[in-house]
Amino acid sequence: MFAAFDLSSDAILVLDHNLCVRYANESAVSCLEFESDGDLNGMPFQTFDLGGPKNADTDNCIENSELESGLRRWKTSSGRVREFMCQFVCSGIGLDREIIVVANAITPKASANFEIGPTRDQLNRVFNDSGLGMVLLKHDGQIVQVNEAFSEMLGFELEELKERQLQHFLHPGDIDLLQETLKQFHPGTRFVAKIDVRYLDHAERPVWTQVTFSTLASAEGKTPIAVAQVQDITDQQLTVEALRLSQARFQDFASAASDWMWEMGPELRFSYFSRRLTELTGTSTLKLLGRTIEETEIGNSADPKAFANLLSDLSEKKPFRNFVYRRVREGKNDVWLSVGGKPIFEENGQFIGYRGTGTDITERVEAEEALRRSEETMRRSVIDAPIPAMIHAEDGEVQAISSVWAEYSGYSHEELPTIMDWIETAFPPGFRATIKQGLKSLYSIKKRVSGGIRPVRTKNGQIRYWDFQSSPLGQLSDGRKYVITMAVDVTDRMAAQEQLRVLSRATDQSMSGIAITDRDGVIRYVNKKYTEMTGYLPDETIGRDLNHLFAESEEANYLQIQEELSRTGSWEGSVSNTRKSGERYWESVSIFGIRDESEATTHLAVIKEDITEKKRTELKLQNAIERAEIANRAKSDFLANMSHELRTPLNAIIGFSEAIGNELFGKLNNDRYEGYIDDIRISALHLLGIINDILDLSKIEAGMLQFDRVPLDIHRIANECAELVQTDLATAEISLELNFPEFLPSILGDQRSFRQIFLNLLSNAIKFTPAQGRIDISGSMLKDGAFELIVKDSGIGISEQDIEKVLQPFSQASSDLARSSEGTGLGLSISKSLVEHHDGTLQIESGPNLGTSIIIKIPGTRLVS
Repeated sequence: MFAAFDLSSDAILVLDHNLCVRYANESAVSCLEFESDGDLNGMPFQTFDLGGPKNADTDNCIENSELESGLRRWKTSSGRVREFMCQFVCSGIGLDREIIVVANAITPKASANFEIGPTRDQLNRVFNDSGLGMVLLKHDGQIVQVNEAFSEMLGFELEELKERQLQHFLHPGDIDLLQETLKQFHPGTRFVAKIDVRYLDHAERPVWTQVTFSTLASAEGKTPIAVAQVQDITDQQLTVEALRLSQARFQDFASAASDWMWEMGPELRFSYFSRRLTELTGTSTLKLLGRTIEETEIGNSADPKAFANLLSDLSEKKPFRNFVYRRVREGKNDVWLSVGGKPIFEENGQFIGYRGTGTDITERVEAEEALRRSEETMRRSVIDAPIPAMIHAEDGEVQAISSVWAEYSGYSHEELPTIMDWIETAFPPGFRATIKQGLKSLYSIKKRVSGGIRPVRTKNGQIRYWDFQSSPLGQLSDGRKYVITMAVDVTDRMAAQEQLRVLSRATDQSMSGIAITDRDGVIRYVNKKYTEMTGYLPDETIGRDLNHLFAESEEANYLQIQEELSRTGSWEGSVSNTRKSGERYWESVSIFGIRDESEATTHLAVIKEDITEKKRTELKLQNAIERAEIANRAKSDFLANMSHELRTPLNAIIGFSEAIGNELFGKLNNDRYEGYIDDIRISALHLLGIINDILDLSKIEAGMLQFDRVPLDIHRIANECAELVQTDLATAEISLELNFPEFLPSILGDQRSFRQIFLNLLSNAIKFTPAQGRIDISGSMLKDGAFELIVKDSGIGISEQDIEKVLQPFSQASSDLARSSEGTGLGLSISKSLVEHHDGTLQIESGPNLGTSIIIKIPGTRLVS
């Protein structure tokens, strides 16, 4: 502490409780004209202190703990007497008492207490020669004269000070003290007073001064005048204040640094314990005195490694601190103590023992243990948290992560033990710099902050989006700040939002008019296309009832629509409506409910399409179809009615040609007539077949052909038809095979129709199959309960583009063989119509030179066991 005094220009002495010099700085040694501070150490203060003008009793001053400041005379080692302005700072009591003396040497020309003679020359000489500020003033404080030292001290010109009141230049807080002092100034009496006051200089800065007042001798009857000697003690005052603060701090530190004290002798045996240790432990310390630390129970109550280090420090005479051990108390909680010590050496370096302090740290240890338990509880809570959560310290160490965090990310705590590991591994490169920058301020937060939504790359490479938030948790037991960071996986929510945005854009950009209502049927949304279709703006539609959508429709019955919606949850229809402009148009409308997760209807969606052009086209097409049907029926009716007229002459031709050919009435002698007659008969038969086909097709289209519905043995019918074409098969050199299972259900149908179907298909197969070819007829049951009949040949086949053509009336394939074969092109068309009248289907599978398969399917509804 004394090292700071050596830098002071003031003379500073430290006296002990016996008023002997304990310390003197260089300025004090120089002022008292000694060689070194060793000459002053131990010297009684009264040896060189001759007292002051008031004969202040220093002993009494010190005993009464008063800080008496004033002018004192000191005798130097050479015998000279010098004057000093002194201040005393006392601290402690009894044997611990110390007195600090701060002295400022006064110029020898100055005198602490004097009288100025009546001559002006003497007065001026004193004023001019003095290094102190000098002021002559009247008894009311009015300034009569000042010297240059005083004017320089305050920074005023001499003329600015004359004739002014002295109190005008004082600090407001010291004016009352000056006035009380001047009240003691009475004519004819000796007046001596000394006060410490603050002046304000020209810049209004305080100047600490010590002012000594004394009266001047004056002629009788004249106004008495006093002289004020002003000493600038600003530096001295600041030094004293610094000493006072230093002393106060020293006392505060001393009282707060330790709870109890101890000492050891040179043999490292305990020689002293303060009473506080007994109060803490509840046991007497007498049994510890005279023992080494190894002979006590301290070693059994401390960490072995720490105790070994302590013994090493003691043996090597090193200072130590924060040695912690536990003191067990019977019937009470244990006490935790922390001890520190410092080796003590004589001036010659001889070791004389240890001195140290001890502190009760029980509350701190218990608090740390509670904090550790709290930290462990917090870690367990985080690990078991139902959301991604992480605790991390300001040095980057991750304290814990929740099992959900590990599950979602795929990384364990052991794989990524620091926050930087997580940033470098789990975040895409483009986000790492921003996250690191935010991390710098994260540990200084006072409340919860949002980290925003960040992409997280999981261990399997998937990108998930987490919404981060962090909150401060205070400090760990080792003092590190730490925070908890929590996250919510919003990947699905963001995907849903993006899907909603896409759906919203799709809805708004849809080519159909869309309106959405709430569950009460109040319109809440219409898209752009709806406005284009109807001409009504959103503001003119939103908030209106669902009935507004059909208000101008003649076909739509709103009550029926509501009833259908309540019953089935949807409604569809085509209606005519009116645009805002008054133009009529047709629209197709679909209404259906929008359901939530519980299948409850929350909204209704109305989809509208402008079908005005489509409706016009349909009307034109319908009219054309109706006209075609009328014409077709007229044709069919005509052909049906002409059946008798066509068949009668043909029958006559055929009959007469057969009678002639058979020479029914005698022989014909000309062979050429016989050839002509045969040609007439064959042509007539061929014409009759064509007419029969045309008439059959006409009757089917006109609905005049009657169909029986009786059980049929399809296998038997196939056999009968096969027998009828045996001659044609032999002529064409083609084989025929039938393949039917033993047990087949009967078909409910018309026997004549199935006979005609078989004969038509066999006739076509024979026509278009070259010699040495093959025809197969097979029947089987399908898994769906239908009956399948297949007529397959190895003929020339049909190209893909001709398959649809050959099923049309009067159409044939474009092959050469087809053109060379006679026929009307009605066989397949008639067969297809007859199959469809039995609720069945007829399909063709074929290809050029691959043969042809005619596949007929009769549904199970037409079969009987």
